[in-house]
Amino acid sequence: MKLLQALDGFLLGKRIEGLSPRPLEGYERQIQLLADFLGNPRAEDITVDDLRRFFDYLRNEYTPHRRVGKKGEEPCGLPRQCRAQGSVAISRGAG
Repeated sequence: MKLLQALDGFLLGKRIEGLSPRPLEGYERQIQLLADFLGNPRAEDITVDDLRRFFDYLRNEYTPHRRVGKKGEEPCGLPRQCRAQGSVAISRGAG
């Protein structure tokens, strides 16, 4: 079974378990990146060396693309106001 076919089943299982959409999107994005890097091999053919090369690529060559939040949100999804309040609390010693 190709890696991207296995991804479909994996994501379906995680949705059934009740995982929220954002982590599902993260899993899908990372496994898609792995499949692209390796040329979408059969899942059972992926070796430890393949994963090491992929992690090396992520660390040394890959340029992440920031997820753009909705209007009024930071890219992480937090409302700007909440993020600013958290910064103030931390600077005052509450964090």
